[in-house]
Amino acid sequence: MRAFDLAALLRSPLYSGVREQAMRLLKHPDEARALLREAASRLQGAIAPGGPLTAIRDEVSTLIRMVTATVNRTYTDLPWQTLVAGLAALLYLVMPLDALPDFLPLAGFLDDAAVLGFVLKSIRDDIRRYQGWEEDRRPRSGP
Repeated sequence: MRAFDLAALLRSPLYSGVREQAMRLLKHPDEARALLREAASRLQGAIAPGGPLTAIRDEVSTLIRMVTATVNRTYTDLPWQTLVAGLAALLYLVMPLDALPDFLPLAGFLDDAAVLGFVLKSIRDDIRRYQGWEEDRRPRSGP
């Protein structure tokens, strides 16, 4: 079996098409919200104990919340490039046919995990800023 080549995938017409679709989705907030709900549902199905997305579950959940808050215009500090990259990675997660189809046991989510991991690493500073914003908005309990 050939090793998974993330660099080749990110240069591929497939991923380029996903980025284009993400940019189009941002012009239609209701469709973007539907995708985000599907991504959240898909994430739950892919994080069974020992599943390939278990290690990045919390970060992907944060990514979904961050993109949702941006689409809903409650969070306005997300750079455009980060928004597109995050939405594209989530779109890639929900695509039934990608580099490794998800119906293949375990292997089907490996490319999703690789793409998500790469995007999460590249936008980590924006995720941390968002987490700070989220923390500031949480109600504080009194003494």
